Amino acid sequence: MTSDSWLRRIRRPVVAWALTALVLELVVVQMLQRAPSLPAGAQLALALAPLLPSLLFVFALVRMVQHMDELQRLICAIRVHCFHRRARAHLCFRGGGAGGRVSAAVG
Repeated sequence: MTSDSWLRRIRRPVVAWALTALVLELVVVQMLQRAPSLPAGAQLALALAPLLPSLLFVFALVRMVQHMDELQRLICAIRVHCFHRRARAHLCFRGGGAGGRVSAAVG
């Protein structure tokens, strides 16, 4: 992959919103861990901050799929299905992504 094609892929709205949501999520988690004495309203606002780029990611993804041809849509559907199965297995065996703490507390 050349650097030119890599930059073109990064500039796509789907990738840009996904990366924005990821970085914002990491920043929010660090802020909430370092400042637990924030007022409840501020904590709620910080916790909901990654929601906007995540929603914009979903809208950009839907728009991208609408502009695909039939073969591209089929490939995308297969990838989403495989991702969903992996995520579901991860949540099942890891206890909701909490490192097993949820399943240990329940069981």
